[in-house]
Amino acid sequence: PVPFLQISSGFNHSLAISEDGRLWSWGANDYGELGFGDMQRRLNPTQVPFEPSITCVSAGVNCFSVILSSMKIC
Repeated sequence: PVPFLQISSGFNHSLAISEDGRLWSWGANDYGELGFGDMQRRLNPTQVPFEPSITCVSAGVNCFSVILSSMKIC
């Protein structure tokens, strides 16, 4: 198991930041809101292939936003 520092839930998906700043997501993914570039459902937390370290995540209805360790908002 990966320890999470923060978890945020949207309408049908969730995202989390692990202790080392990696982004994880899981859920319905009907609109590509998990961040993998596809619409495949993922029932378990799966690491999103995103290089910069993340300090904050916020899930929306069918989207999400992150704050990078460099304090840039994506």
